Amino acid sequence: MFYEESSLRHPANRNRVDAFISNGSPKPAAAALAESKTFLAQRPGASSIMDRITGTPAWIEGKLSQPMAGTADEASRSFLIENPGVLGLSAEDTEELTEVDAFEWGGLKFVRRQQTHQGLPVFGASVLVGVDAKNQVRMVTSGLRPQISVKPRKKTISLKEAGKIAQKDLGEAAKARGRITHETVLYPTQQGHVEAYHLTIPAETPLGDWEYFIDVQNGEIVDSYNSMKFHSSYFAPRARVYSENPDDTPLTTVMLRDVKSPYNKLDGYYCKVINEDTSGAVSSST
Repeated sequence: MFYEESSLRHPANRNRVDAFISNGSPKPAAAALAESKTFLAQRPGASSIMDRITGTPAWIEGKLSQPMAGTADEASRSFLIENPGVLGLSAEDTEELTEVDAFEWGGLKFVRRQQTHQGLPVFGASVLVGVDAKNQVRMVTSGLRPQISVKPRKKTISLKEAGKIAQKDLGEAAKARGRITHETVLYPTQQGHVEAYHLTIPAETPLGDWEYFIDVQNGEIVDSYNSMKFHSSYFAPRARVYSENPDDTPLTTVMLRDVKSPYNKLDGYYCKVINEDTSGAVSSST
């Protein structure tokens, strides 16, 4: 408990991206909303769930394409090239989608692509396309960010300096338990995406995998948080749920495990809870 409390209450848990998302930025992509409606109207039985922040589909399901020749990878790529506007992208944007994962699940072959801009990955932005045995696209989930705008900035902070900034912020008593890894990404802020060093610091004290985003131009800590999941934390979110069918089982209080970091929302790798009637539940609420 000492490790968990000291880690979860550590000032390095900034989680500024939560405020960014809850404030509803960036502005919704009205053009994508219009294209999505036209797209669905041409595909009877298809449905979508819109991302209220981006104004683009977070989920599309149905018979979304005709059967195509080639591999699942080629079919998924063809779908994205033919329908960029539905996801809030331009034709040029689809050229910067890089395949990062492929797997099979539920009878579909899935291909995940990471969004990049000017050669840099856009943090937290990817699209997953599911294709059936006939190479027909049946499902798309998207976290893509439309209208990425990044001002040209000269790097004045070195990677080594960024590492020192992060380690100083973590505290003099910090003790490493592994090698620091790094990449350069575009990270979302209220003013748009900024180029930042993304450092992951595995620490024994304070216990965690500390994610730091350091502005490459001025060395500002844009955001930081602990991505380690604590299995039985006192501070973990809890909820009142029906364990099975609400008609057969009573409401019980359970701990919500494996909630995705840094977002404190009910969102995981294979699932997304969306409430169309009100704002989404977050771990800090009741």
